[in-house]
Amino acid sequence: VPSQSVTILVLAPSSILTLRASPPRTDGQFEFWVNGEIGRTIALQSSTDLVHWTPAGTNTLGGTNAEFLFSAGPTSEFYRAMLLH
Repeated sequence: VPSQSVTILVLAPSSILTLRASPPRTDGQFEFWVNGEIGRTIALQSSTDLVHWTPAGTNTLGGTNAEFLFSAGPTSEFYRAMLLH
């Protein structure tokens, strides 16, 4: 009976998230992508003053990125993505 050999490679989870803006849109909306590791759950938050943050969305990455599409408002907003687990 031939012996079998198995090699297992375990990689530590990445904690790096990047936000990438899409090209400008003409329909009054804006779009951006959050890139990260497949299977990780991210929370997207928005703020108008960089002090007070509110939930804007949650997504589990089925691929290496997730798309977010929002209506453009009359005021500036800031966004950040955080890993939940």
